[in-house]
Parts: sequence; structure tokens; C-alpha cells
Amino acid sequence: MWVNEHGMAVNRSELKALLAFSSTEDSSELYGVQFIVDDDQCYAYASDGQKSVEAIGALFGEPQRGEWFVDKEFLKAAIKLLSGKRQLRLPFAGASLTEARIEDDGIEVQSLSWPKDAASAQASLQDFKKHLSVPVSKNAAHCVTMGAPAMAVMGLLGKAAGTESVDCYMPKKRHEPAIFRLGDDLETTWTACILPWQSTADDDAKAA
Repeated sequence: MWVNEHGMAVNRSELKALLAFSSTEDSSELYGVQFIVDDDQCYAYASDGQKSVEAIGALFGEPQRGEWFVDKEFLKAAIKLLSGKRQLRLPFAGASLTEARIEDDGIEVQSLSWPKDAASAQASLQDFKKHLSVPVSKNAAHCVTMGAPAMAVMGLLGKAAGTESVDCYMPKKRHEPAIFRLGDDLETTWTACILPWQSTADDDAKAA
């Protein structure tokens, strides 16, 4: 994800991840993704009230600064047009967004028009952003790195157990496995462990 004077650029994988965190209720004020461009970076936020995500991207040139909350239906329509290395370009104009472009290697290959303004100025995600701050104190809990494939495996266990609830026990020591337990109140109980990777973030904290 990045932004320049032509607007915000987001690829299919990034957009799918953001939409996965956003609300599924079309009547909710969280039904969409919030994009922010400030003086140094660009940001995207999504939340459904239970889980939240922040993406921080690069800034090039002199893009328009501002904050926009983009309707999920618009983004769902856009993602259907993305494949391969194509990117969604969001050319915010003022506070509005009625059209987006699909680009391949910086060249427009398709456009997406919307019958109404797909963006609004709001700050409905402010309450959730505070939970996304990474602890920097030396007294904070240590950091471990869990691979994305490992998290996908946990999703499969959730389906096997028939539950979306997973109890997570982070290791007391950095090189011990994390323990996951599912289905305590169901017919079958699952317990799994995953050995975390060494975290460069943890190394940085220890060196501070």
C-alpha cells in the first residue's frame, strides 16, 4: 500500500485483509475501511468492534492529505476487478470518492464508477486505534513471531472444532511453543502448540 499525487494504491491481498477485519453489517458505521494520508505516511484501518487492523504504507511526492472512510460495497466491487499484480487506485478528490481505477504496472486498465459518494469523513475507528499500539516499554511482554501459515492452520482447527473461539497461551520464554486450545465446551477438545520464530521486534526491544 502506498500513496502519491494520483491517490492511494492497494493490491488485492491488502484489500482482502482489510475487508476481513471490517464489519459485516451494512448498517454499521464500521462497514468499510478508513484511509488516512498525513505528512509522512499513509494508513488504512478496519474493525468490526471485536478485531481491528492497521496498515501503514509509504508516501511519495505530494499527495492530498486527509481522511476518508470508504464504503465496503464499493471496495467489494473493486476487489472483483483485481487479479495478478493489478492495484486499486483511489483518487480521492476533496472529501469524496465516486470513481476508482484499476491499474497494471501503473497503467489504467479499467475504471469503477459508483452511483453515489463512496467516501465519507468520519472518525468512527478512533476507539479501536488505541489498541493497535505496539508496546515499547522494557517491562512489556516479550514478542514472538507466528508465521502466517501457522495462523492458517489454526483456522482449520477452528473449523474442525466447530468454533471460532481459540484460547491462546503465549510462552513464558521466547523459544518455547505457544499453546492453543479449542472446544473445551464441545464434544471434541483440541490442543495444539506452535513453535514461534525469533522476533526481530523483540531483539530491538532488548537492545533499547
